Amino acid sequence: GVTQSANQARVTINVQGNGTVTGAGLHTIGSQVSVNASPATGYLFDGWYNQSNVKVSAEREYTFTLTDNIELVAKFVYDASDDPGEGD
Repeated sequence: GVTQSANQARVTINVQGNGTVTGAGLHTIGSQVSVNASPATGYLFDGWYNQSNVKVSAEREYTFTLTDNIELVAKFVYDASDDPGEGD
């Protein structure tokens, strides 16, 4: 694994639903970190959530100042309106 130095903190991203994320890993404390979420086909991005399950951003790109190790959840939800031939 990568050794964490004293001036670095780790960004961990957990994915719920179907999509891809970037921005996880070790970053310098005090720096601006950008995480990006890309929903898979048929899914919508719901938002970025913190460890307390509070939505911190609804934007696909979320930029924040890193102060400590952080765990984020990227939530993707199924887009029911995208169903071909289903619904009204």
